Amino acid sequence: MVEMIYDNNSCNTRELVNSMNEPTPCNFNFTVGEMIEVLKSFPSDLPVITNSFNSGYENIVRPCVIKVKHKPENTYHNGEFQDAKDNDKDTFEAVALRREVRD
Repeated sequence: MVEMIYDNNSCNTRELVNSMNEPTPCNFNFTVGEMIEVLKSFPSDLPVITNSFNSGYENIVRPCVIKVKHKPENTYHNGEFQDAKDNDKDTFEAVALRREVRD
């Protein structure tokens, strides 16, 4: 089993591999109940967004609060919301549900 270690509500994770280094089929990072408990730790009025990419589905890593800027003119594969830069105006916070990146 792969265990994810999280840095509180930040988006930083590091992965610990199981002691036998064997792949586990259908290993999910969160169940619905676990995700509900994590989401309860965030302000209830924050929007929830996810990262953009082509097709298929992946596990998600621990949700975190990020600062974003709305860019509705972006194409769908670039995402309607972008990470805000320090000097950006009209930014807001959102809870990000990010996909797990695999090699």
